[in-house]
Amino acid sequence: MNSSTGKGIAAPVHDLGLADRVAIVTGGSRGIGKAVVSLLASCGTHVVVNYLKDETAAAAAVNLAQSHNVKALAIQADVSRLSDAERLLQETVEHFGRVDFLICNAGIWEGAPVESISEELWDRTLEINLKGTWSVCRAAVPIMKQQRFGRIVIVSSTAGQRGEAYVSNYAASKGGQISFTKSLAPELGLFCSGSRASRMPPTRAIVARVSVAPIIAISCGIRCSRVRTNRSFGRTKKSIASNFRGSRTTLNSTS
Repeated sequence: MNSSTGKGIAAPVHDLGLADRVAIVTGGSRGIGKAVVSLLASCGTHVVVNYLKDETAAAAAVNLAQSHNVKALAIQADVSRLSDAERLLQETVEHFGRVDFLICNAGIWEGAPVESISEELWDRTLEINLKGTWSVCRAAVPIMKQQRFGRIVIVSSTAGQRGEAYVSNYAASKGGQISFTKSLAPELGLFCSGSRASRMPPTRAIVARVSVAPIIAISCGIRCSRVRTNRSFGRTKKSIASNFRGSRTTLNSTS
């Protein structure tokens, strides 16, 4: 996959039930986020590209989505601030009338030996990676409950499962994401069978655009996939996306 263009993940599929849906991708202007923007757009989904600072990169992601003949919009918001997260959801609904899919992808990866991590770095990592996930979910869930439909995908990391030397701050934030998702899935599943939360953790390496990603999907129950290459990473997201129509999330190996 070319992460700079977001192209080449997988061939478009025609009947995933994604056409004319609306998705928000946080951190959608580059890397995995931009690839997800392109993937969803190729399936006919209208996309909101959330970004923090790089307006030029966000505009490029919007243009990439629009090349698939869908509507796309860039919205600047710092998801570590609840007020910004609420504005992101509000502007999305004002523009599109609804929000069907929330892809929580925004995050940072910076580390140091534990005795050298500054308080500022520790706090910033948890505020963006973990609080930023909570804030957009908090803002989105009332809308999804009112619609009686919604899908949430949280991009986490295997560092949150096994730990990672010299990035304990990052691992702690990603472990928090995993537990948060495990809590959301039954909570939202009890409210409405149409709501589902899933997490798809790439390794630290794939965040840095290297090739291997173990992936786990969580719905009201917990289903796990095998290790997949970056080539099948997009297809796996499509597998989850195809279940956005209402059936239970199940991942079948494609590699």
